[in-house]
Amino acid sequence: MHFREDAEYRKRLAQGFLDEARLNFEYKLWRSCMDNSQLSIENSGKMIIALFEPVEKTHNPSHQSTLNS
Repeated sequence: MHFREDAEYRKRLAQGFLDEARLNFEYKLWRSCMDNSQLSIENSGKMIIALFEPVEKTHNPSHQSTLNS
């Protein structure tokens, strides 16, 4: 998969999880709201990394980012 395609995929995922989190918040489903919020944040970060390099399969890609070097 090309970096740009992966970034677009991560963007769609992040937006979907954010939409779900908002619905969960509306219905006071706190645990689901937190889960979906976290997944939205993770995929947003991975989207940025994907613009520069392949994304590793991890929930914490902070060590991978070329922006940190």
